[in-house]
Amino acid sequence: MKKWICTLLALALTAACTLPVLAEDDPAVVTVNGDVVAQSELDAMIDSVSARMSQYGIDGTDESVLEVIRQSALQQLVDDRLLTQDMTAQGCYDMTGEEVAAIAASAQEALDSLRQQAESYFTSYLDGQEDAGITASDLAEAYLTSSGYTLEYMENHCRNALASQKYEQWLMEGEPEVTPEDVQAGYEQRVEDKQGCLRPGHQRLRNGAGQRPGSLVPPGGLSCRAAGHDRRPGGE
Repeated sequence: MKKWICTLLALALTAACTLPVLAEDDPAVVTVNGDVVAQSELDAMIDSVSARMSQYGIDGTDESVLEVIRQSALQQLVDDRLLTQDMTAQGCYDMTGEEVAAIAASAQEALDSLRQQAESYFTSYLDGQEDAGITASDLAEAYLTSSGYTLEYMENHCRNALASQKYEQWLMEGEPEVTPEDVQAGYEQRVEDKQGCLRPGHQRLRNGAGQRPGSLVPPGGLSCRAAGHDRRPGGE
């Protein structure tokens, strides 16, 4: 599977790049080419998916809905593993000494920035309180620790971001460049297709609200997805 759709690439930005050490009370749910997905990971992903669905008023406690959420969460974890494995196979995680140093510096800078923001917030929170018995710095550190924002987490995040950039570059190797002429040709094709629908004998298409389908977009506003340039799983 040499090429992946780029939507999966976004998953690499948040996926952990190290495998968990499983405890006896944290059994494996599934194994993906030798990589284990632990129950704790699935539980965390279920909570994340449930939270997103609740924003749309979907009851995540319903048994039928919960099963759909579970399958969706498990699929996301499997996709994460497959993507990370392919990125590793392409050498995206092979870092030079300079890259390792840059990752460490970026991670420390990001953590320091978060700490500063947290301290600023808690300073405002404690302002005016007498004998609080704790400092804003203490509260900020406790917040970062309880939220999992450690230096290791930041380094993993930065490492994944850099690996994702490398993977995207690899995906685009050998791809023909989309030129202004390609965009213009795509626009003209859309115009021709639209006009074909309005010729005698063709019914004008409308959506359920009685409106015509989306208006034409000028060449400068096209998304530049010319025919033959869309990556799909298994494609070259």
